[in-house]
Formats: sequence, structure tokens, C-alpha cells
Amino acid sequence: MPLSDSPLSPRVNAVSAWSGEELLVWGGEGYTTDTCRPTSTDNLLCGEPARYGGAAYDPSIDTWRTLAESPLTTEEGSRFHYEGVWTGSELVIWGGPEGQGAAYDPAADSWRAIADAGWGGRMGFSIGWTGEEVIVAGGSERRDPSARGLPRGQPTLAYDPELDRWRELPPLKVTSNWMVMVVSDRVVVAQGDDTSSELAVELFYDSESASWMPAGGPPLSTVRAGVGLGPEKILIAGSELRTDPETGEVDWPAVGRLVSYDPFDSDGTWTDLGDVPGAREVDRLERIDETTAFALSGSSMDQGGEQVIWVVDAAGTWSELPYSGLDDVEGAAVAWTGTELLVWGGGVLGGYGYDPRDVGARYSPGPGGFG
Repeated sequence: MPLSDSPLSPRVNAVSAWSGEELLVWGGEGYTTDTCRPTSTDNLLCGEPARYGGAAYDPSIDTWRTLAESPLTTEEGSRFHYEGVWTGSELVIWGGPEGQGAAYDPAADSWRAIADAGWGGRMGFSIGWTGEEVIVAGGSERRDPSARGLPRGQPTLAYDPELDRWRELPPLKVTSNWMVMVVSDRVVVAQGDDTSSELAVELFYDSESASWMPAGGPPLSTVRAGVGLGPEKILIAGSELRTDPETGEVDWPAVGRLVSYDPFDSDGTWTDLGDVPGAREVDRLERIDETTAFALSGSSMDQGGEQVIWVVDAAGTWSELPYSGLDDVEGAAVAWTGTELLVWGGGVLGGYGYDPRDVGARYSPGPGGFG
């Protein structure tokens, strides 16, 4: 079933969260091209400017409302990386060209600026919520999306919204393509690039100290999505580059795969759950309960067409849902309300960037569940 029309412009990679009553959507990127011009603030504008407004969707009345204006920067540019998490009462957002943060209270429709983390903006980071602190992991210092040779060893940051205070955790060895997943009191951070699985690490977390412990690399070439099911299970979706046995050359496109990991297993064992159905790739995993998650297909120039949504369990059993009516997009706003799956926006992958959308759909499994 389609969602009602949103007041937001088309966008991809917006910050989104389910508040318990509404799907919150803020920021994101517009249409991007390979023709760029510098801005007065030393950023690059490659197509449409970044989005800064937000809206909230209430599925009980199928209605959107516009969010109050945030205190975050409105610098001109195309790609400013923001991430956010729901803390139980606020949507905490951090990132952008200056490394700014703000917290949104949907009950009051109001924002508050949060303390300065003491670090500038970064790209390619991920964010998670432990129940007490917001964790910012990975990323590289840059304002120019075309920059190369980026520095490594950015500190991991932890923000306490109750005290409005940041602290630094030990730095990571690699800087981009991170996925942060929280299970009980442990934060697992998995990383993979386009050519090899470099590292996966886990943080044994407590309020006094933190230490990084190696967990061995997942059997993936690229990490694309992850989710903590709990109490002792994490699902990670990515892709695997395979070599032609006759020519020795890498086959394209990469094959989507799913793996699981138990952060409480002292052996650090990764379980290979096999290929994604239809040789697709997964762009998003959204937790349903302790044993299952939604998996949303990712846009690909080699596949395209209709978006596929599955329910997948911790054993790697896939069940495809009815077609949502949406294009095959990446970077959509996604939320499981407890009774419905909500999907809005995202972008179809093109030759240089994304062609964003401003439509959405909702799916209810009904009294019979997902079977």
C-alpha cells in the first residue's frame, strides 16, 4: 500500500528513525551528476544541493507533518554525511561538513544543539546506540567528496545525551564502509572494501573503559548492511567477488551474501548463510525480532527494476514479500513499527550517483504473520 504524499523533496541517504509513533526523516542527498563546481565554503556542488529539512509520517492516520527547522549547518554542497539514532526520546544526529550535532524531540517538535565533539566533519562513518551512549565509528576527515588518500586512525567517539558530553574511545585501524551493530552490551563494527575483507572488530563496552578486540574478518568482500538481532546474534549482508576458474579474472557483478556472528562466542566464529536469492545484493537489514529481519534489495546498474523485500531468519531462510510497487533503490528511510514495515525515498543508482525518489509504501503481514 502506498504512503500519502510527503512534503519532502526526493532524497537518498536521509537520516531516519522510528519514534514509536512516527517515521522521522531528515536531510539526505538530491540528484547528483559528474559535473561539479566549487562553492564559497570550499565544498563541491555536483548536481542538486544536500537536503536539510525533515518530516514525520504517522501511519495511524497516513499523514505527514513538517519538522521544525534544525540548528544544523545549511552549507551549500551535494554530499554531507549525517547519521542518526533514536535514543528512546530523541533523534540524535551528528555529522556534516563541520562535525555538528543536534537532537530532535518529536513530542515537542523542537531541536537542541548538542555539545561539540571536538572533531571536524567526516565521511564514511557509522553510528550506533548502546542504550546509554551514541557511538560514532570510522570515517575520514574530508569536505571534498572527490578527495583521495584519506587519513586513517580517526578516534571512535561516544556521546552521552543525558550529560550532553562526548568522550573518545580508541581509534580503529581502517576508516570507511563501517557498519555498527549493538547486541546487549557489545558493539560490533564490521568493515569490508571492494577487494578484500580487511577487518571486523568488537568493542567490549562498559561505562568505565573500552577496548577493541579482533573478531576476524567476515567472509565478504564488501559490507553493505548489518543488524543486531539479539541476544547473541548479528546478521551482516554484503557481497563476494568471485574469480572465473578458467580465466582467473574477477566476475562482475559481485554476489550478494549473508553471514551471522555471535559476539559472545570466544572463538569469534562467522557463519556463512549463503547467497542472497536471485543473485541480488542487500542494501538494508531492519530488525523484526530476535530471530528475523527484513532485507531490502539494493539498486544496481546490472539489475535495476523492482525492489525486492524479504524476511530472513538467523538460519539464512528467505521468504519474499509481495511486490511493494517501489523501484529498486538504495538509501531509503525504513522502519518496522511492530505491525507494519514503512519504506520511503531512496535513490536508483546511476552512472555517477543516485536519482532520488519521494514515494513510499507500507506492508502489514496480517494476523497470519509472514508465512
